Amino acid sequence: LEDEDKITKAKIPGTLTLGRSAFEGCISLKTIENQKRITTASDSAFENCVSLESIDISGLRVGGDRIFAGCTSLKTVTTDITTHVGKQMFFGCTSLESIAYNSATVPEAAFEGCEALSAITFGVPVTSIGARAFAGTAFSTFTLPNGEYAIGENAFEDCGALKTIVL
Repeated sequence: LEDEDKITKAKIPGTLTLGRSAFEGCISLKTIENQKRITTASDSAFENCVSLESIDISGLRVGGDRIFAGCTSLKTVTTDITTHVGKQMFFGCTSLESIAYNSATVPEAAFEGCEALSAITFGVPVTSIGARAFAGTAFSTFTLPNGEYAIGENAFEDCGALKTIVL
């Protein structure tokens, strides 16, 4: 995008498919109207949109990797049971404190470096947590609902506040 540093708002009138790096580096982008209409977002679609504060991706069915990586002001994320979460989707979202997560799998490094993330609520049974999925987060207690899980390497690495994991 030309003049991407000046874009503060994106309005989505219909369903939308975003290509690779579509809004990457739009450092002033703070608001996206009709967010639920984003059905496909390729790799890095909103990467480093450092002013973006909230996102509703409940309409996202096809998601690439690193879509919101480096969105350091992102505080609120809304998902749905059909939301596709890609690898490193929220990598380095340092303001993200909590999330209601509605997918059965947590991909590799999905929340790595989310240093304020201290609460997650799982809306569906979780079957898999990828490698480094929660590395560098602020959980003091991490609780999974009853079930069988696969937990990847270093899933909770560098979680200095983590004292208890309940499986």
